[in-house]
Amino acid sequence: MTGEHKPGIHEGFVLTRHIDLVDTDDVVTAAIVEVLANEDSVATISLKPGRKNTGRKRLNIHYDASLTNIDHIAELICSGGGHIASNWLMRKRLSSYRFTDQNAYDNAKHQPTCCNKMPPGAGTPLSARQKKR
Repeated sequence: MTGEHKPGIHEGFVLTRHIDLVDTDDVVTAAIVEVLANEDSVATISLKPGRKNTGRKRLNIHYDASLTNIDHIAELICSGGGHIASNWLMRKRLSSYRFTDQNAYDNAKHQPTCCNKMPPGAGTPLSARQKKR
């Protein structure tokens, strides 16, 4: 995903998530979209109607996983009055999202080290290493 994001969004950690909403009316859905759009860690959000079931809506969210995770997004949805689908596929999807969010967060916080340095004592001559004993 390329393009302009909000300040503070790290392009390398932006993840796309699809969350299905059920039994949520249009007014509540619009309020949820507004709350998520104002969140600093959310890059973009869109809403699509369900294909087969008209009572189902799908939120497509792009957010920075180094700043937030799917549990925080789900908490915002539920506190706004939305109902996330509880079918098998959505539960599996959320579980997978939690796993990859944790990996992205850990990678964002990791301090890289240089792995091409000479091992300690490798640059000294053999005679100098033997004298230390």
